[in-house]
Amino acid sequence: VLSYVISISQEDIIMAQTSNSSGHSRAIIKRNVTFHSFQAQKVMNRSFSKLKRSLYSCSIILRIISEDESEIEKIDSMVDEHFILTEKDISAEQERLRKIIDDNGIEGLPSYSNPESFEVEIDSPRANTFLRLVIQLDELMRLIDTIWLCGEFNDHQRKAQLSNGSKDQSNLQ
Repeated sequence: VLSYVISISQEDIIMAQTSNSSGHSRAIIKRNVTFHSFQAQKVMNRSFSKLKRSLYSCSIILRIISEDESEIEKIDSMVDEHFILTEKDISAEQERLRKIIDDNGIEGLPSYSNPESFEVEIDSPRANTFLRLVIQLDELMRLIDTIWLCGEFNDHQRKAQLSNGSKDQSNLQ
């Protein structure tokens, strides 16, 4: 499947993107999102724009330049499966951390010294899914910090939790 994607010439992709961006109107949704954690900010600053273009190419451009729908469907399935598994991992960890918070009577989430806001243009359903995953990652980091700041995680436990969160972060990059 990946060899198929690689075999598509760069010229074909550039030509398709150029024809698509040559003044044609396309649907987008603008969202303003604020991320509190360094980890989520890092994903947005390093990966979001590039991945958004790639996801748009998978959804739109590949279908313009390729006639092999079965190969495109394989690519779509791989991307969707990766997103689903990442979302399940993050959700399970959030649930576990919320239980710790509830069991210890902890209320509220911390504020952060340097939150960062992003204006994001969503141009494909998978870009929206990816943004949702980064939002969930940010929430996960906030839960970890809450538990640590309230003394329910020591420094070593926090580091271990952040390492687990970094695994989720790597899945998003």
